[in-house]
Amino acid sequence: MSRESKILYYPSLSVKENAKRNGVSEAAIRYYIKVNDIDRRFDRKQNVIEDCRKYLKKHPKATWDEVQKKTGHSLSTIRKYREFITTEKELTDFNSNKIKRRQLRQPNNFYATHPSVAQDIISIEHFHDKVLEPFCGSGTMAEVFKKNGFTVEAYDLIDRGYGKVGDFFKVDFAEKEYDIVSNPPYDKTLISIVQRCVQLCYNKVALLLPLSYLSGTERAEKLYRILPPKTVYVYSNRIQIGKDGVFDNSVGNKITYAWYIWEKGYKGDTLLKMITNGQGNTPSVRNLSKAERTRFRLVIKDDNIKLSPDGKVEYCYGEIKKGLKVHYREVLSKIPPKEIYDFIAEQQNKLKSKK
Repeated sequence: MSRESKILYYPSLSVKENAKRNGVSEAAIRYYIKVNDIDRRFDRKQNVIEDCRKYLKKHPKATWDEVQKKTGHSLSTIRKYREFITTEKELTDFNSNKIKRRQLRQPNNFYATHPSVAQDIISIEHFHDKVLEPFCGSGTMAEVFKKNGFTVEAYDLIDRGYGKVGDFFKVDFAEKEYDIVSNPPYDKTLISIVQRCVQLCYNKVALLLPLSYLSGTERAEKLYRILPPKTVYVYSNRIQIGKDGVFDNSVGNKITYAWYIWEKGYKGDTLLKMITNGQGNTPSVRNLSKAERTRFRLVIKDDNIKLSPDGKVEYCYGEIKKGLKVHYREVLSKIPPKEIYDFIAEQQNKLKSKK
């Protein structure tokens, strides 16, 4: 069981002073700095600027000598950051390697859901005829529901060229009119999002979330004990999540995702089920028969071939024996797997004829 740190870290104090104030060793403070990715150099610079700004705000006619005496910072240091002290300009000279990755992400960033993921949940769950997609992005999920005969209302906080623009917490949605399906933002508002979704929905809420969101003390106490999901469908393979709406069909997302299903009034245990994405990164050459697999390996060194649902090769890499290299992603994109062997043989014959 993980424990919350009791250390209160003060950026303006030295390691020694922080250790003394917290009643711990200096090694403990250094460990805290390391595990929390704290950039002490940036913090020190920021403290100089803030101290000087505060003093000048109270004493706008103070000289730099007076600022130096009252803040304790040297004149050379104050001169160095004078541009930031006397303006509202923000210091950006930080070490990005020391800043947590989530702090570097752009605000309202956009990660689209592959259409096949929406089709997965439609095939196993029953939804009301009207569906609300409150975080629609570019509409990849909403469009799949429309094609399956649902009436869809789509919103997003940012105008991405699809649906209506609106804040989920401010738009006056009609209650008990829609089931809700979405891939919501994974931030501090998630608990509030689920609570509002369950309140608004006709009967069912389906949210695509990382599997890791099943854990967490705050979610357990404030969400799952009060509003337990009825079913969680865990993906056995990696699904496509496209940053800025761009999908790379050859690479699955590194995170394991799941569909979390809430039903209005449900208070029982959560059922965990496995689900396989129809697009995903399977089936592969491993799904071919033993004879086909053996024949395929005679000509390709690497057995990594991806097939789309209609049986066409989407992505394949490797090197044909006798030195002939092929750009598989382009050349094989429209060749059915049964014909790929003939294609390779044809390429080898061309190579022989050249020699």
